[in-house]
Amino acid sequence: MVGENIKKFRKQMGFTQKELADRLGCAEITIRQYESNKREPSIEQLGKIADILNLHLFDLIDFTTEMDLLNSYDNAMIEYYKRLGYHIAYENDYLVIRHNGYGYKLPTDSFLSLENNFRLDAEYNIDELLKKYESTKFDL
Repeated sequence: MVGENIKKFRKQMGFTQKELADRLGCAEITIRQYESNKREPSIEQLGKIADILNLHLFDLIDFTTEMDLLNSYDNAMIEYYKRLGYHIAYENDYLVIRHNGYGYKLPTDSFLSLENNFRLDAEYNIDELLKKYESTKFDL
């Protein structure tokens, strides 16, 4: 579980719960609750913990949770495209897209390619935006 992974990697780095909490900017009890699985950190918090412990986010997440995360991402992307007028569904090992009165049957890997392009475009656009506001940059 996530909490056990946080504890294992925290100890490997030689941090106490208080030290991790201080670096994370939260109360020590929050770390205790995470590690005892009484409270689940958000994906954002997990990302910060992974950074502090010099890990990849997925090092902290169990495989089933990782799959749940990927499924959540897929669902979020499908909802986003739906708002743009594209209705996307998986049917019989195909991706079916309905748009403007037509249906399109595509291989499922075509959606992965679409997601990857969307992610790359988003990263590029965010990077360009950050360059524009370089003068506002500050240390965290």
